[in-house]
Amino acid sequence: MDFSFEVDGNRSVLRLHEEGAELGWLQYREDEKYLVIEHVEVDPAYRGRGLARKLVDRFAEHVRSVEGRVVSECGVARAMMTGDARYADVFVG
Repeated sequence: MDFSFEVDGNRSVLRLHEEGAELGWLQYREDEKYLVIEHVEVDPAYRGRGLARKLVDRFAEHVRSVEGRVVSECGVARAMMTGDARYADVFVG
């Protein structure tokens, strides 16, 4: 599996690929204080394989690398990150 980041203005996308197929993506933006997760999506054909978690984990790595903090407008990502010790250093809410 490969991850790639695309930046378009103030919106960015983290994409997850495998053998040329896009399996899912995480859309986010930066505001004055945080990186804001707007949406996480996994292709229906690939659901149930923990790919949304892989996207959130990779995004958390990115947030750490830029010494940022993250909030989520996406209910899926928020549910994954809330109360999970793996994200305590980056997740605000």
